Amino acid sequence: MLVEIHLNLLEFKNSISNYILETEENGWNKIRGFEGEYYYKEFNGYTILVSANFPLEKGYIFENLKINKLREILDQPGKVKYYLTLDISDNTLTTTKEDCFDPFPGIDIVNGMLKDFQFFRDECCVRIITQMDSIDDFPIALNRIINGFQLYYSIVNLQEQVAINYVKNYIK
Repeated sequence: MLVEIHLNLLEFKNSISNYILETEENGWNKIRGFEGEYYYKEFNGYTILVSANFPLEKGYIFENLKINKLREILDQPGKVKYYLTLDISDNTLTTTKEDCFDPFPGIDIVNGMLKDFQFFRDECCVRIITQMDSIDDFPIALNRIINGFQLYYSIVNLQEQVAINYVKNYIK
């Protein structure tokens, strides 16, 4: 199941402008476009878009998400994004290939130390993955994903600083 968290309501409205609004069910708007059918609902300052196979009766899990950290994470210099796309399957929550990371040295060591989430490496990129006991755990799992973003950017920034310091010492 696909879940997108949109943090900019105007940008979201723009992104669905080519979709056809079909119906409303319990506050969820059903839209249809070339890629398929989706539902969306606006909450307090953000919009959730879900694939048509999402159980709408579980929509309460999206109320009052703590997204301030997510706003900061997605506002990276040179990589500003207004939404996060996630995949829910087999009791896991995973970032998608839209939010690929480059592998970093020591990723296996870092994964060996982590309990709440992992950096999952496939042939294309590195994604963040975490377990959920049920869909009701989405807010907790989202927090873990956000923590994964923070850790990744911290590691990359520290590695860049080490490289800069090393080169400065080398060229002296």
